[in-house]
Parts: sequence; structure tokens; C-alpha cells
Amino acid sequence: MKKSFVIISAVVSLFVCLTTTPAVQAFEVFPPADNVLAYFEFNGDAKDSSGNGRDAVLLGGEFINTDWGKGLRIKKSEPQPPVGLDWNKYAALLKHPYTVEMLLTPTDTGDQSDWFKIFGWNDVADAGWYYKNNGIQAYPNDTIGDGKIPSKTRMYLAFVSTGKNMVDVYYNGTKLGSTASSFTEPPASAIFFRDDSTTARGEQLDGTVEALRISNVSRSVDEITAQQKRLDGRVVADISANGSARTISIDKNGKASIKISLHPVTKTGQSGDWWILASTPGGVYSLVASPTLGWVQGVQSIIQAPLQIIPDVEIPALPATSSGDYTYYFAVDLKPNATIDMDSLAYGSVTVQVK
Repeated sequence: MKKSFVIISAVVSLFVCLTTTPAVQAFEVFPPADNVLAYFEFNGDAKDSSGNGRDAVLLGGEFINTDWGKGLRIKKSEPQPPVGLDWNKYAALLKHPYTVEMLLTPTDTGDQSDWFKIFGWNDVADAGWYYKNNGIQAYPNDTIGDGKIPSKTRMYLAFVSTGKNMVDVYYNGTKLGSTASSFTEPPASAIFFRDDSTTARGEQLDGTVEALRISNVSRSVDEITAQQKRLDGRVVADISANGSARTISIDKNGKASIKISLHPVTKTGQSGDWWILASTPGGVYSLVASPTLGWVQGVQSIIQAPLQIIPDVEIPALPATSSGDYTYYFAVDLKPNATIDMDSLAYGSVTVQVK
């Protein structure tokens, strides 16, 4: 394994001593996207990693290692210490259209007599979003998805506004139903994963939160489905240009910084082909490692090696010899045979428009 690490790091110009690489590396739960207000990865802090600077105030909790780097462990106890996130400074931004997405593992999702608060807008009021009866309740409205949400299971939740006071709720990419949001937008406060004082903090969420993303757009069904596929155990291969996963434009003298990342999820250690390709106005090119690292025309794998976590790593960009679209692909498959195997292929792509 160490040998393949060294090979891969040389191939993609990793100037890191891999023997000192931590066992748990951070990986983005949510890929780069437009219209993000704030994104919290909980890799040791409550800072906004979207680049917008809308940090939250950490009220309390413990950072622990998870499959995605770190997460915020929130415990319910008696008496209840301060836990959760305070995003009150930016609560006014939470108005239709919006989407609130989170990846978390609750230890309990409630029965007929138990509530566990996920989000609230008044620290002294009971209204809010809860786990209730193994479903979701925007209290005091009816619970949706009764009996469909198990405890002790990692889950992806998405609350997508469909109007000024309505949201669609998704669980692991599937729509549970629609409900009134229970707050008048914009909310006066935005408090996540902390119960209110009305019930003496007795309806506190207990679990681990691995990511929280807040957007000022109503994410589409296709986006939510794609996000669930990203999380459901498949290999995740990403590629970006100048920090964007979307099309960028540069002039002929401009520079494109191309970065790749890989998270094999449950496939870590399984051998496969690695591919870095570029479709250009002049044909298809491959980044190869031998005899030297560089681009050659045609389709070739760069290496056959076990899959492992690779954080953002810059690769050489293909020189732009003419105007047009240069689409870069980073892909891996699970059959180390120097052939692109579509049945196990995971890939990402990004386009650089050269003017």
C-alpha cells in the first residue's frame, strides 16, 4: 500500500511525505456548487468552507473522526450543556428559495412521545424541525415519513423551500413529503442541533453531524438524487478548474489550475485503473506517468493501483494550442486491465473554455 501511495503521489505531483499522512483525511461531503450561502464540514471547527465567510458560532460538541474526515458529536445529557451551532448573524438570508442539507447520524429518531430538534429559530420557543416518530416534523405541523427514518444510521436530509412557508423534505434522496416550514421568513434566528429552553433542552438531538450546507436556491430533484449517489458507497472522483466544478473561461495566455480528488468510500484498497483524460479541439489526450509525466495523444490509463483517499491535488494542465473547449476527466474503475470498464467507472469532468 505504501508503495502505491508513493507511485500515485509522484504521478500527480503530491509533494507530501505519505508516511506522515493522517489515517483520516478530510473530504468534501458536498461538491462545489453555485448559490451556496454557507457550508460547514466540521473538520475541527465551525467555519464556513464555502469561501463566503459566514462562519457559525460553535455552542458546543466534540469533534470526532468519521469516514468523511471529522464530524461534530452532539450528546444529549442531564443537565444539558450548550451544544450545536448558532448561525443567527446570517439568519436573514434564509428566505425562499433556499435549501438546507445535512449529513448526520442520529442515535434516536423518536417515537410518539419523543422529539429531537434539528433546527429552530427562537431559543425560547418550541417550534422547529425535529425527528419525531421515526420521521420529520416541522412542529407544530404533522409528522411526515412516519416510521421511515431509522436511528443509528447515517442519513442525508434536505429541506427544499417551495414557497414562502413550505418545504419539501428528502431523506436519502427520496422525497418524504411536503410540510409548512413553521417559520415566517426570514427567521429571527438560525440555531442548528440545539433544543430550546421551553422544554428545558430535553428534546436535544443526540448524534453526529458530518456536514451542513445552506443554499439560496431550491435544489432540484436531480441535484438531490446525484448527491445521494455520491454518498451511497460508490467511488467519488472529482475534478475542478480554478476551484470550480463548472465550466470556466480563460484566454490563451491564461492559466487553468486543474485539481483532482478521490474518495473510494467502501472500495478503499481495491485495485483499478486510474485515468486522467482531456478532450480538446485537437483530439483526446491522456496524462501518463512513463517515461515522464506528461500528456500524450490517445486514451491510456495513468496507473493501475489500489484506490485510496486523495485530497485536492493539482495535475499539469494541457497546453492550449487553439481556442475551444478543453474538457478534463478524472476517472477510476475497479478492473486493473488498462480498459475503461463502464460498469464500474466513477468519474468527474470539468470544461475550460479557451477564448
